[in-house]
Amino acid sequence: KELGLAGPILLSAGRFVPWKGFGFLMTLLPEIRKRVPATLVLIGDGPVKSRLIELRVRLRVESFVVLPGALSRETLTTYLSAADIFLLNTAYEGFSHQILEAMAAGLPIITTPAGGNRELISDGENGLFAHYNDSEDWNRALMQLLGNPELQERLGKNARVSAAAFLQEAMIDKTLALFESL
Repeated sequence: KELGLAGPILLSAGRFVPWKGFGFLMTLLPEIRKRVPATLVLIGDGPVKSRLIELRVRLRVESFVVLPGALSRETLTTYLSAADIFLLNTAYEGFSHQILEAMAAGLPIITTPAGGNRELISDGENGLFAHYNDSEDWNRALMQLLGNPELQERLGKNARVSAAAFLQEAMIDKTLALFESL
């Protein structure tokens, strides 16, 4: 309510660069909305922002694709709390802090098996994989989650547990244990 968003909220965040596929996520919404009144929120800024704004108009999805820009950590946390599913469609990824934040918030995640995402996500356990810019794969994963609240809840709970392994205290304990074993 605080954010003025309705329906299931699909959230993605990151730097607006070509390999992140934010525009692709927009193209999925008209088909998804034939079955579910979802809202897509794309948080960030970067070199392709103007193209994303133009695409939103061209696709006529302005009423259900929100581009709030770059946000403070506090405001991002509010969006994460409001979201139902976190999406990251990326062709390249190191170690995604955005996925880790979404996991810590208990969100079910759909992402690509690119780079470090495979270190964070176990397909079907704490998230789902869909191939980069593959409409059929992304529609399958989205409808699988949107049509199954129990799966959303299970993946979200497992994501939160998985994220705990990366909390500062856990990382310090693991680092100390490594040094002590030398």
